[in-house]
Parts: sequence; C-alpha cells; structure tokens
Amino acid sequence: MAAASASTEKKPSGRDDGAEGGAVDDIYLREQPSYVLLERSRRMQKVLDMGIITARLPDGGAKYRLLLDDILREIDRRNAEAPAVVTISSSSFSLL
Repeated sequence: MAAASASTEKKPSGRDDGAEGGAVDDIYLREQPSYVLLERSRRMQKVLDMGIITARLPDGGAKYRLLLDDILREIDRRNAEAPAVVTISSSSFSLL
C-alpha cells in the first residue's frame, strides 16, 4: 500500500516532474516581468563573481546559487517559448 501512495506524493521540491527543487516557487518566477528577472540575475551574478558575501553565508551560498539557477531557467523557458523574430536586412530590398 505504501508503494501506491508514494507514486501520488509530490517530490520534496513540490514538483511532480522530478526536477530538483529550487530556492523559490516556479509560480512566483512566472509572475515576474522579464526585465525584473534579467536585472535580478545580473545583480546576483555580480555578487557571486565577487565571492565575498556568499562565502560568509552558512551554506556557502548554495541557496543563493539555486535561486539564480531558477531565475536563469525561467528566462531560458521564456526565450524558448517566445515567437521567432523575423528581421529583414536592408540589402534584401531594392528601390526602383
């Protein structure tokens, strides 16, 4: 009976897709505008590049890195879903 209930239980991350849990809920990230996620990821990457603040955290910045990974994954998801932008170069036009 325990095996049957194990298949319906959610993963510790709260996700059913088997992905590892991140630092924040996916719904929260999906609600944020793209410009907010991009700016936040830039600021967080700068902090990681400096290495000073994360070294002082109890977990060595592991949760901070998970949050940054979640944000970058959401940005990638949005980019993959975005329709392709068609650009027309000026060399393809000819004036008569």
